[in-house]
Amino acid sequence: FKQKTAYEIMPSLVGSEMCIRDRTKAGISIFNRFINYYNSNKNNIPGWNQDEWKKIGISNRKKTYIENVFYNQKQICSLKKTNDSSLIRDELIKIKGIGNWTIDMFLIFSKNNLDIFPDGDLALINVIKSKYHVESIEQIIEIANKWSPYKTIATLYLWESLGDDFPN
Repeated sequence: FKQKTAYEIMPSLVGSEMCIRDRTKAGISIFNRFINYYNSNKNNIPGWNQDEWKKIGISNRKKTYIENVFYNQKQICSLKKTNDSSLIRDELIKIKGIGNWTIDMFLIFSKNNLDIFPDGDLALINVIKSKYHVESIEQIIEIANKWSPYKTIATLYLWESLGDDFPN
């Protein structure tokens, strides 16, 4: 894993929660349109008009969440300097639109934390249920805890086993 720059953190954080959480082709397509538009219009997200958001495929609610991320970008980018997962969680959860799953994705993909298990990831939960023949979230977390300190690596392999177009 390579540490992300502040410039790379913002679309990564936005993309994880706002566009690809569903792991659907539509979500991936929206994420790709967002990234393409972002790359040509950096640092001006609050200035995008309603037609631009619609063209990308982002709802008003998600637009508001994305704007919240960008209004808080100094605070978010300051987290680049720390690897304290608790501090990162405490700071990011304060931003409306960012939840635990988004924070897990941030810790995995932007902070390169090797010991994260995103227990709110439905696709991951379903693949574990299927491969390990378990039903409860408690059983799933018990399995995931055995992978420590490399829960992220196991997570990446399980996502890859899905064989979808998700950008792992």
